[in-house]
Amino acid sequence: LFEDANNNIWISTDENGVNIYQDRGIVFYDRMAGMTSTRIFSIYKDKDDILWMGTGKGLESFDGQTFTEYALPKDYEPKYIWDITGLPNGDKLLAMPDYTLMRFDGETYSSFSEAYGLEELYVYDLYLDSENGLWISSGSGLYHINLETKKVERLSEEDGLPSDEVYYVFEETDGTKWIGTSYG
Repeated sequence: LFEDANNNIWISTDENGVNIYQDRGIVFYDRMAGMTSTRIFSIYKDKDDILWMGTGKGLESFDGQTFTEYALPKDYEPKYIWDITGLPNGDKLLAMPDYTLMRFDGETYSSFSEAYGLEELYVYDLYLDSENGLWISSGSGLYHINLETKKVERLSEEDGLPSDEVYYVFEETDGTKWIGTSYG
C-alpha cells in the first residue's frame, strides 16, 4: 500500500496489477492499461510524482498517463524487484531477489552492493530518512549508510535490537526512528 500526496491509496497486487482507491472508487491498472507485468511487489513515488513499481518482470514507471518499462540487464534472473526507494540525486535503489541492491540512474543499472561493500543481504525494506541516511532492513540486521561519507554501519542484537531479522524502519516527523523486527 502507498498513499500519495493527493490521499489516493495505491494497492499493489500479486496478479492483478496496481489499483488506486480514490474518493470516487477504485481504478484498476493492468495489462489492458499498458502494464507489462501484473505482479507488483513494491511501489515508490518520486519527487516528480512518477510512480515506480517493482514487478515480476522488472521496473516500470507510471506518469499518470503512460506505463514505461525499464528492462533489467539481459542476463539478470530472476527479474523481480522486491523494494524501491529514491536516492537524494534522483536515482532509484532496488532490492533484488538474489540478495543484492541495484542502482538505476534512469538509463543504466549498477551494483550498489559492490559500491558500498555490502554482503549478500535478504532485504525486506529500504528507507531514506529526513537526513538522507539510507536504512536497509535485512535478515542479518539493520544497515545505516551515510550517503555523503559512504560510511556503512550494521546494527544487530549485539547493539540492542530485539532480533537481527529487521523488517521495517519508519521515521516520525521529529526524527524518531521506529524499527520493526521479528521480535517486536
